Amino acid sequence: MPERIIYDYVAVIGVDGMGNFNKNTETPNIDRIFKDYAETYYGYSMLPTISAQNWGGMLLGASPAVHGLTNGYISQFEHDRENLPSVFKRIREVYPDAYLASFVNWNPINHGLIEHNLGVEMGTNGNDSVLTDMIIPAVMKKPKFLFVQFDNVDGAGHKNDYGTEGHLKQISITDEYIGRIFEAYEKAGILKDTLFIVTADHGGFNKGHGGFTVGEKYVYLGARGKGVKKGGIGFYRTKDISSIVLYALGVDYPEFDEFGYSSQVPDGIFPETMGCYKLIEGEANIPSPRPTPDLYDEKGLYNFINKDNLKLGLFFNSNLDDVTGHSKAVEKGLVKFYNQGIYDSRAEFGATGSALYPEIKVSDKGFTFASWVWKQEIKGIVPLFGNLDFTKRPEGAGFHILQRSEDVLIVLFGNNNQCEFMAPLPEAVSEGWVHIMISVDAEKGTIQHYLNFKPTVSAKYNTEIYNNFNGDSFVVGSDRSENKVKELFYLDDLLLFDGVLSRDEIAKLAEYYK
Repeated sequence: MPERIIYDYVAVIGVDGMGNFNKNTETPNIDRIFKDYAETYYGYSMLPTISAQNWGGMLLGASPAVHGLTNGYISQFEHDRENLPSVFKRIREVYPDAYLASFVNWNPINHGLIEHNLGVEMGTNGNDSVLTDMIIPAVMKKPKFLFVQFDNVDGAGHKNDYGTEGHLKQISITDEYIGRIFEAYEKAGILKDTLFIVTADHGGFNKGHGGFTVGEKYVYLGARGKGVKKGGIGFYRTKDISSIVLYALGVDYPEFDEFGYSSQVPDGIFPETMGCYKLIEGEANIPSPRPTPDLYDEKGLYNFINKDNLKLGLFFNSNLDDVTGHSKAVEKGLVKFYNQGIYDSRAEFGATGSALYPEIKVSDKGFTFASWVWKQEIKGIVPLFGNLDFTKRPEGAGFHILQRSEDVLIVLFGNNNQCEFMAPLPEAVSEGWVHIMISVDAEKGTIQHYLNFKPTVSAKYNTEIYNNFNGDSFVVGSDRSENKVKELFYLDDLLLFDGVLSRDEIAKLAEYYK
């Protein structure tokens, strides 16, 4: 096995919105820097292909579905999660006196992804050229770890369309900035002891990004250092930057955990790590059909929960009835029912139909949703349920719960503001039933997600901007003409509770489904 090399310094330069479009334009500096080292033009952005989700993945080492961070969230809140410390904190614990620096165009990275008590030098400027002028003196201080985020390329994509002349021209301009930083490492006399990396968070399609098209999902990664051989880099996702940095500096990091730290070192950068990357194969989780127990039966739901707290109960046993009797269902279009539900049948929503429950209101103090959802590949985003018409955003107050391929998105609206929160679906299941629970504590301003009855991620929001969560009638699926869903999705046993369920109550609900 080749001898492991510990680097004295690591530099990561991230180009927001570049994707792999640098292969389509002149980038003489990137070309010369990585000519005899390791590269790939087909690394993967994390889904959704949005900035916070991917810069968060890089600096925290977790998938967006686990760290749950969005552009709005990191703009409001500083990073303080003990269970997911940033790469800066992990380095600081091993190198307490090292000079660490982060220079970004988009300030939410410094504000919401790096702890503010580590002594990291943070610089921000909205012009990449000026930002480069700030970075050069920092390189002369010989940073143990330097993180850079350029943003003007992404701005050019939004303005001109990604992959068009205006976008490609800005990539070439940014290539000059990368060349200047590289030369600064040479002048500082530390280049030979540095692992030098260039990558991107995502690409784009037309004037936007967030989906998983070819232009959005593929990203470039180049790595140069004294132990790096010329050749291709294996399977790489943006969250793997964390492990690359830590491994290069000799810093230990946690073992792979799909619901926690899941960053890995890809093949092709460090010869001694070849073949260590884990690719998770999913398996379907399809239950055997069984009848729904009577509500009051020994095995019935009311023997496991406080029935007074249940405000909506939808079993979808070939009907849309609310078993609590609190609301009558109004069917929009045609909701279909099939066997292979958790109990009895399941309901198919989306393109064919939706269900409206006019009398359902959630408590202003807090509420909990519990439902079985069918995990599957979803090209876009589908509304599972909610109570706010999209045409009333952002003036209205309410919420949406939406599903994507790898996560569930919770969006709270109120007083011209919104809060987004991502809750993970299991990476190891490509298709099959999973149970989600979402508790909103309106008094404490917290959201907690449970996956298969176990807590995963939580977040906080500013309670002052939400007076209430009741907008329009409660809808399962979507009857909004502005949000027609072409894809189909499946639900079973959708329950709404007043208040936040305790861990004991959640354990009893899990027992009901055994």
